[in-house]
Parts: sequence; C-alpha cells; structure tokens
Amino acid sequence: MEQVNNSMLMPYQFSRTCVRGLGRSGFFFFIVLMAFVFGESPAIYLATGVDFPTEAERAYQLERSSDMVEWEAIGDPAIGGEAVEDCFPLQKDERFFYRLRELKDQWVLVWQDDFEGSEIDHTKWQHEVNANGGGNNELQYYTDEPENSFVEDGKLVIETRKESYGGLEGSREYTSARLNTKFLGSWTYGKIEVRARLPVGRGLWPAIWMLPVEDEYGGWASSGEIDIVEAIGHEPTKIHGTIHHGGSWPHNISTGDERELDTGTVSDAFHTYAVEWEEGEIRWFLDGEVYQALTAWESSGAAFPAPFNQPFYLILNVAVGGTWPGDPDETTPFPVRMEVEGVKVYQWID
Repeated sequence: MEQVNNSMLMPYQFSRTCVRGLGRSGFFFFIVLMAFVFGESPAIYLATGVDFPTEAERAYQLERSSDMVEWEAIGDPAIGGEAVEDCFPLQKDERFFYRLRELKDQWVLVWQDDFEGSEIDHTKWQHEVNANGGGNNELQYYTDEPENSFVEDGKLVIETRKESYGGLEGSREYTSARLNTKFLGSWTYGKIEVRARLPVGRGLWPAIWMLPVEDEYGGWASSGEIDIVEAIGHEPTKIHGTIHHGGSWPHNISTGDERELDTGTVSDAFHTYAVEWEEGEIRWFLDGEVYQALTAWESSGAAFPAPFNQPFYLILNVAVGGTWPGDPDETTPFPVRMEVEGVKVYQWID
C-alpha cells in the first residue's frame, strides 16, 4: 500500500449522534482553541468515549499517538457510511490521542482473508458442488468435502485427489474443490492480490480468476472473465493472465499473455499473483512486477469498456483434465494441493 499524506485529516464536525463524552483535559481544550484560532476544525481527540463521523464511500484510517508526533494505525482502513452507521466506533485508551485520517489517492484495503481461523470462513467463501466439467471436458467432481478444502497452518488448502466419487451429477474418478465469493464479495474495479503456491503435474489446471455476478451483457464470454493466474501442470515454470470477452460462445475472444518465472516452478514457493483493474485498463503482476497491460476488449452486449465495468467475484479452484491441459497420467503426483496464504482486495480512493 502506498504511503499516505499525513496532512489529510478528516475535519471534525460537532454531531450529537457521532461524538459523545469528550474527556476533560486542559491540553485537549488548548488543541481545540488553537484549531479555531488558526481557522481549522479539530481532528485530534483526547477522549473517554468518542465516535468519529464519516461519510459514505470515503476511506479512513484510525490512528493513535501518545505524543501527537508519532502516530500508529489501529486496525485496517474502513469505508465510511451505513456499514458503520456513519460513525467510526473507537475502543479508546485514555493514555492516547486519537485521530481519524481520510485516505485519498491510494489503494485502500476493502476485503481480505488471511485464513487465520481453524476452518473456512463461510461468510466469505462458498463451495460449488458439481461434476459438469466446467464446459472444458474436465474430469473432476467439485465437492464440499473436508478432505478437498480446509484451512491448515494459516493457509487455505484445495486438495485434488484421485478417487471415485458419486453425487447428483453422476460419478468421477477425481475430486477437487472450487470456492467463490459470489453474493459474499464482489467488486467493480480494484486491485486483487492472492499469495499462493500452485500444484504441478500433467493434467492439472489451477486457477485464480473472476466472473461477473450477473451476465449483464449476455452469456459467456460476452459478460467477461478475468483470469488473474492460470497454470498448466506440465508447464510448471509458466503462468498465464487472460481476459475472455467478445460474444457468447462460440464467438468468444481470449486475449492475454504468459510469463516465465525467474526461478523455480509455481509449486516451489509462494508467489503473489495480482491484477489492477481500472476503467479501460487491466494490469497483471507477478510478485509486484507488471508483466502485461490490456486496454482494448469488446462485448457484443454493449460498448467499451463493457464487459469489464460491472461487479465481478473471485474464484479459486484446481481442475483436472480438460481441453487445455489434457488428461493426467501415471506421473501426476496425486494428491496435490493449491495452498493460499492470503487474499486481499483493494479499491482506489480519489
């Protein structure tokens, strides 16, 4: 995240609903007096019970200081408005001064999962359970079984296994998991970062990608798809970043590029895969370095910048087989794992 201009402080507005119980301190009243003398509203509080006022769609960082010189952040940035009832609640400590700083001209964290608990957070993720092959002749059954997806040592694990499995959609000889944030988290524009280690082996197809919440411009791919990263198991040193757009299948268009790792394979170490998605441009990053930028695409359903101007949600999965990677063989080292250390979503605040 970029450094913040310390001069950008949120002006305090006296509000019965958002400020109450100010502490009685001669030093505090001196600050207030000086603020009015110099024509500024006070933005620093020594308080016994304060809620800071905020405005919808603006981003803020709560900070505290014991000397009003060095300030430390408390928690993550937050977006003001109805989500916090137009107030920023404060767990205060009377040894400190507090201020609420408005953040501008930077990426602000708006959603994350660091997988610190003991199980998958179902307020953020849901499972897809199906054996339809993803439209790519894939061979896996996506399940919600605990053997196929779980949290372990601070990481989300998707474990893909060679085993017979039957369900409402028939039976398959491989199982895996596909998790998404549909209706739980979706964004129009932003920076999406995923730190992950991907499996390798013939016939494996790990993917971190995004689909639209609604097919606003028609069926796939006229409403778009953003592939943050894909890897093909028999090409372990290479990643792919792609968008799918154009018309509905079979009139879809795929545009993207590949990137060779500087060293090792996608399974040797964790890497940070990211996109920065703005109106009219999408950029792909590997470990903080941009390797592709796209500024042209199309949709049969609307004019540019459609289809990439609507809410998209995130998907994590490992597929087996399919048109692109081909089938696994005797060298594929089942069971295999995709491990995810963290997912972060930022949005740009002007």
